[in-house]
Amino acid sequence: MRAIRVVSSLLASALFASLATAAAAQAPAAQPAPPAAAAAPKAPEPPADGKQVVAAIPFQPAAFQTEEGKRLLAELKKKYDPKQQTLKTLAEEVGTLDKQLKDPASKLTDAEKATHQKTLEAKRKQLQRDAAVFQQESEKDFNAVWRPLAEKFYQSMVAEAKERGVTMIVDAASEQHPVIWAAETARPMDLTEGSVTRFNSTPAAAPAPAAPTAPAAPAAGAATK
Repeated sequence: MRAIRVVSSLLASALFASLATAAAAQAPAAQPAPPAAAAAPKAPEPPADGKQVVAAIPFQPAAFQTEEGKRLLAELKKKYDPKQQTLKTLAEEVGTLDKQLKDPASKLTDAEKATHQKTLEAKRKQLQRDAAVFQQESEKDFNAVWRPLAEKFYQSMVAEAKERGVTMIVDAASEQHPVIWAAETARPMDLTEGSVTRFNSTPAAAPAPAAPTAPAAPAAGAATK
């Protein structure tokens, strides 16, 4: 039933965001700014060969794998599960009424059909209204717990990266894989000159041979020898 799927997706998008692949209702929260340099562990010296180490992490899912993250999600689920169930029940009622009205074998009288139609319209409006409130409140609560958790987890991530000599981190949870942290020693390699030189030195592909031209067909009515 479409209404039930809509209601369920609201909770998923609001509470779990990128933990689910279909969290489209909520834009990804901006990553917190790096902690102050004075409070961060001392960065390791850059490798003698200038090698850069790029690491990837699904930032938000990883943050919710922590003990604190699991506890926060459990609390949100406990709070919103009953509300989700209420919306699901209302969506089922809407579906039942709609099915009854569209059933060609229905024995409802015209008066009963009119009553069912009014009830259906009222419940549809209530479902839309309650679902909108549900989404707004759940998103607000999610952001309230997510931002402090993101700040703390970001600091742990940076400390781990510096200890292991990582110079750049990208977010594996985003399709664009944005850079969420880079060490002061990170020096991107410029591939422009090499790429242009390689392209210019690559032999051009030989053109494909032209297909042989078929002989012209004799004109209609021409005499044969």
